[in-house]
Amino acid sequence: MAVSGTKAQGASGGVTITISSPFVAGEATLPAGSFTVTQDPDDSSVVDVANTAGTHQVLMLVEAVESEQRPAKSEVIFSKYGNTLVMKQIWVAGLNTGYVVITSHAEKKAVKTGEAVKLSLAADTKQAAAIPKRIPCTTPSLVILAVSLTLQGSLA
Repeated sequence: MAVSGTKAQGASGGVTITISSPFVAGEATLPAGSFTVTQDPDDSSVVDVANTAGTHQVLMLVEAVESEQRPAKSEVIFSKYGNTLVMKQIWVAGLNTGYVVITSHAEKKAVKTGEAVKLSLAADTKQAAAIPKRIPCTTPSLVILAVSLTLQGSLA
C-alpha cells in the first residue's frame, strides 16, 4: 500500500457502525453502540466519530492509503490488545482508497497489555441519514464514510 493525500471518491456522507464492545478511537474510549463515521469535508486527514445519541464525539487523525485492488466488501479493522479494542483501518467496498488511523497515545498504552490480534468487522455501506451536530470536544480523533457494521465472531 502507498500513502496518498487524496480524498475518497464517492463518499456517501458517512457510515453508521454498531459495535457491541467499547473501543478506542484516537485518544478516546467510546462505549458500545451506534456511531456515524464521517470524513471532514475540509481536511482529508481528519475523521469524525460520533454516537447517534449525540453524547460522544471524537476527531481522529488518519492517513489515506491506496490499495492496488478495490475491496469487494466494506470493513473496519481493529487491533485488540488484551481487553482493549482499537480502531485501525476503514475500507469501503469499490474504493481503492482507505484510511489508517494514526497511532495514538491510548494505543501505545494498550500495546503494553499484550500482542495485537487483528479483528475485522464486515460493513454494509449505506447513505447516512443525518450527520449529528458537532459536540464541543477537546480530544483529537477520526471519522469516515457511513457504514452499518455487523460483528463477525466474538470480540471477547
